[in-house]
Amino acid sequence: MLKIVSSTDLCIGQDLDSIETYTSQYGRPIVYMSYTNLTTLSGVFSPIDYGSGIQYAQGLLDLQPGAELNLGLWLGGLDGLKSIVAGDLDSNIRRISEFATSNLGSKIYLRIGYEFDNPQFNYQTSPPSDLYIRAYQHISSSLRDLPNIIRVWHSYAQFPLNLDDYYPGDSHVDYIGVSLFQAPFHEDGKESMRSVKEVINYAEGKGKEIIIAESASFGGTDIKWFDTILNLMEEREVGVWCYISTDWDAQRQWKGVGFGDTRVPDSWWRRNVVNSLKFAKYDVVKDDGGDDDFVRWGSMFFIGVVGIMSVAGLLCLSRRRRGSGGYVAIVDIEK
Repeated sequence: MLKIVSSTDLCIGQDLDSIETYTSQYGRPIVYMSYTNLTTLSGVFSPIDYGSGIQYAQGLLDLQPGAELNLGLWLGGLDGLKSIVAGDLDSNIRRISEFATSNLGSKIYLRIGYEFDNPQFNYQTSPPSDLYIRAYQHISSSLRDLPNIIRVWHSYAQFPLNLDDYYPGDSHVDYIGVSLFQAPFHEDGKESMRSVKEVINYAEGKGKEIIIAESASFGGTDIKWFDTILNLMEEREVGVWCYISTDWDAQRQWKGVGFGDTRVPDSWWRRNVVNSLKFAKYDVVKDDGGDDDFVRWGSMFFIGVVGIMSVAGLLCLSRRRRGSGGYVAIVDIEK
């Protein structure tokens, strides 16, 4: 299989049914989204539904060999942070290690204590303490030698930003993530997304790659929102874009919260994503035996496959230590 890396890897979430609905219409993205919590690891090894759709990380990876995973790891607020630092959850950290080891063919973007600065998640203290940092570092240090784990430090990306107070250090972060829903469009009435861009500036200053770790057009489909996100990714280098394509109101946990139906707008999505060479995704092709293979393609796919293949064996380009998106390169040929 000829593997082509494009400028931005496409990620879809955030529950099993929504993902399967998306793939039946638009094909397979590079990355799937799933969630769990460190206390129970629910939804990793077997399916579970808390009222927000089925979470099943292993099931998603089983859908497609070599698929990648955006795994949100909830740490349980301040009480959870204390348990992590005390070593009380080390057995579950080892289980995450075992999960990654059993899926070495899949990159796993592990969002450790995702949206650490979201007040609802109760990781912050006043005045700020180092409890979140110590818990993050404890998990990161335990998993750092796994070649397929990409450690993501993920900001809520809304003012007031206090990033330095919660940054665990360059050696513990591979990617920096941002959330992008509706709030950043209303900070100054100009749809400037200042807070998001400040997090991106922070990441660039640290030399870290960017993942839009969660995003959706809050309140329902808004073409202007999609155009604004697309413009952002034209202006700034984004390695992975994760979009939540689901009918939130059909899920018990989210009904009436305000997210609405954020399933992708068909014509816009086909024109700007499915048929665009900017976003890496998988196309299905048939080999002589009739089996499905998946060709990962992007901006270089139509340069000329024959010419590319003649030199592909000599090329091994990798601008990242662990990641895969954010640039255009032929990295290998694989079956």
